[in-house]
Amino acid sequence: MPGSLFRDRSAIICSIAIFRHGLRLVAVAFGRLIMFGVGMVAGRVIFRNVREVCGTSGYRRTSS
Repeated sequence: MPGSLFRDRSAIICSIAIFRHGLRLVAVAFGRLIMFGVGMVAGRVIFRNVREVCGTSGYRRTSS
């Protein structure tokens, strides 16, 4: 009886560890995806703003 109980407990602990590891992997992958998406959107917005600001001010400066 004690042997089977110990084996069950170790299996539960192992499954919990695997589950937690899987959750961590999923969370890391999700975080990277979110960060990548936010980075792409922010980069696009920043690039557009910088290009507009530099373009307009540069053209005005050179034309005037």
